[in-house]
Amino acid sequence: MELKDYQKNTLEVVKDFFEKTQGMSVSDAFNAVVSSRDLPTRLKGVHAYKPNGDSPDVPQVAVKVPTGGGKTIIAAHAIQIVAEAQGVQYPFVLWFTPTETIRKQTAEALKNPSHPYRRELNAAFGGMSGSSTSTRSS
Repeated sequence: MELKDYQKNTLEVVKDFFEKTQGMSVSDAFNAVVSSRDLPTRLKGVHAYKPNGDSPDVPQVAVKVPTGGGKTIIAAHAIQIVAEAQGVQYPFVLWFTPTETIRKQTAEALKNPSHPYRRELNAAFGGMSGSSTSTRSS
């Protein structure tokens, strides 16, 4: 599945952020990325980085894309980007969804070896994705 330009640009920003977190604080990495490129214009209303209270050194990312904009395929690609930036061969991922319906749809897509999401993960991780896929809801 060919990514659209805005999806590629989003992934470039995610990559830049996670690469910068390897040499500076998470907050400084965020500030460096947000102040670069055309991001200040595109990220209207973005406030300072707010670290997780329990784990302030753990980077967090939220990708805001309109409905139908490809958040799930962006996430599937982002897993490899984050793993590479952090030097992890097989990352542990928590995949949150806003509704039970979307959770089920995403889980089915990730279980299906021919689905673009799963194909991306298989390509990134040597076919190992999904070997321990859990789809529990809370």
